[in-house]
Amino acid sequence: MKVWYDSDCGVCTWFTQFIESKSLSPISFIKSASASSFPPGISREVFVNLSKKTLILESSDGGLLTHHLAIAQLLKHLPFPYKGLYYLIIFPGLSWCFWLGYMGFSRFRFFLSFILGKGACRL
Repeated sequence: MKVWYDSDCGVCTWFTQFIESKSLSPISFIKSASASSFPPGISREVFVNLSKKTLILESSDGGLLTHHLAIAQLLKHLPFPYKGLYYLIIFPGLSWCFWLGYMGFSRFRFFLSFILGKGACRL
């Protein structure tokens, strides 16, 4: 599984570190700003534009997920209790609420990183 993320976002960087530390499966995290490769089927221009707004996850079967569904897929590979969040996020009727929340987060992620004290780099 490969995940492209915005390494300029402190919360995004923190989240990838958290997932790496808990994951039960190998996950390759790629900083989208310095990515030399990008998901198949997406042009460079679309990738650059999309990667500024969301995580992009390429699953082991080659499928692409973004937004809250990419987050859910990452949580699916964590131990209990985190794995339970996967089922909550994809639950019909609630999924759109998580999509809406993700869109709000994405729009204000740099401000939220500042408020939460998460820097824009791993140092």
